[in-house]
Amino acid sequence: MAKAVWNGQTLAESETYETVEGNIYFPDETVKREFLKASSTTSTCPWKGLARYYTIIVDGQENPDAAWYYPDPKPAARNVKHHTAFWRGVEVTKYLWLNIEREGLCALPFSVREPLIKSRFRKGVASATPQVDGMGFRVC
Repeated sequence: MAKAVWNGQTLAESETYETVEGNIYFPDETVKREFLKASSTTSTCPWKGLARYYTIIVDGQENPDAAWYYPDPKPAARNVKHHTAFWRGVEVTKYLWLNIEREGLCALPFSVREPLIKSRFRKGVASATPQVDGMGFRVC
């Protein structure tokens, strides 16, 4: 599962997503469009194609060009068609599901920008007490 949050508001949340160059691309149907406004900004990637941007608006605050998508990606990037990615202060978190003996299934959150191996494990051992987070599942 992955989740994108900015200014305390969940912008997207999905159990399925695409990861390209370290960015999480959320399926369009999981993105809350009411917080996005089309921008005139574009950029071009040699292998993905033309990207278009959205400005995020939450509680009257704007985050210009903080989301992007490829409306017609090149063949090598066809997996990101109908997907949106976030940056510029949007916190994108992936949840790694672990089956902990005697504790049952739980989720270990980690930032996409901070690798799991570096930030949550020490010599291959996960530590912490399971707790319930705001999404209603156990966090290791």
